[in-house]
Amino acid sequence: MEFEKLSLIELCDGIKSQKYTSKEVVEYFVKRCEEKKDLKAVIEVFNDAIYCAEEIDEKIKRGEKVGVLAGVPIAIKDNILYNGKKMGCASKFMQDFVAPYSSTVVEKLLKEGAVIIGRTNMDEFAMGGSCENTCYGSCHNAIDFDCVAGGSSGGSAVAVAAGLVPCAIGTDTGGSIRQPASFNGVVGIKSTYGRVSRYGIVAFASSLDQACPITKTIDDCELVLSVIEGRDIHDGTTISGTMKEDYKPKDKRLTLGICKQIIEKLSEIEGAKEGYRKYKLAVEKLKDESVLKLLQADASYQKDSKDEGYAEDAFNQLDLTQEQREVCQHLIDCREKQDFEYGTHAYIAGLMDAFHIMAVLFPEKWDTERIRKALSY
Repeated sequence: MEFEKLSLIELCDGIKSQKYTSKEVVEYFVKRCEEKKDLKAVIEVFNDAIYCAEEIDEKIKRGEKVGVLAGVPIAIKDNILYNGKKMGCASKFMQDFVAPYSSTVVEKLLKEGAVIIGRTNMDEFAMGGSCENTCYGSCHNAIDFDCVAGGSSGGSAVAVAAGLVPCAIGTDTGGSIRQPASFNGVVGIKSTYGRVSRYGIVAFASSLDQACPITKTIDDCELVLSVIEGRDIHDGTTISGTMKEDYKPKDKRLTLGICKQIIEKLSEIEGAKEGYRKYKLAVEKLKDESVLKLLQADASYQKDSKDEGYAEDAFNQLDLTQEQREVCQHLIDCREKQDFEYGTHAYIAGLMDAFHIMAVLFPEKWDTERIRKALSY
């Protein structure tokens, strides 16, 4: 049976009704992961996945109550902790790190019977939008092998789109789920801040990040999100309530956001003119039938004025021993070093007033030469 053609909900129903077993489903997707290694989407398949599936099958046979995700394989991004499993953030720097506990997201998935099948590729430390900045090798787009997967949750999106898993969990700061999902033709969502616990997740920007599902259908996405959402004692920013309680649409019409500059540009590209014409006709038809509200959004593009050599120059100015410098050079990519340096520079600049006040009040406790060097960094 071609399980990759079924939705997550269909797989759940089939396993619970014993139409097929969780072991059969998990073995099938494990084989798919092995066959599609060249995509570099799933970087590790956990060796106890089939055993976990067998446990679910036994519970179902005994007539025991099982969760809503019973027996369904789900992959997690390489920055989400799963107790006893490796978690490396796609970096050589952390490739041997073993999670000492499980994230709240993983705990909730396991509680509902999901089988965590493996971990997916990502941009190193979630810093990127193409899934090329990774120690595991660039992840390839599921639709066109020569195109980028998007990022930073590129591995999760490709894994779902290529039929390696029915669902994968990613993390999103400013588009890291939604962008690769769109690149690969699957459904991805970033929930409202506080909807999902960040406990046990290595964040790119903690106050912005949310872990959420990537699936093939909206219904699948809703189901998984309903499982992982909710208040968590380990994360004080989480909120109570459920998605179904909060979501009460006031307007049944569809709302479509249009990025004007990008769409209009299609009319100028020879190979895209026919698609642009069809788009215009479809929008006009929907508007005439009063089922569509059209929102236009302007796209602002800002070119980074920094010299491309800035990251290397800044890195060379850090007060590091030769051994530390060699380790960082070997383990952290240039892209990530650049992000670290920008962040360090901004952080120090933001502390200038504090440095100055403390130096004035307690001059004898401060190495003024060191402070001057830090502030001029």
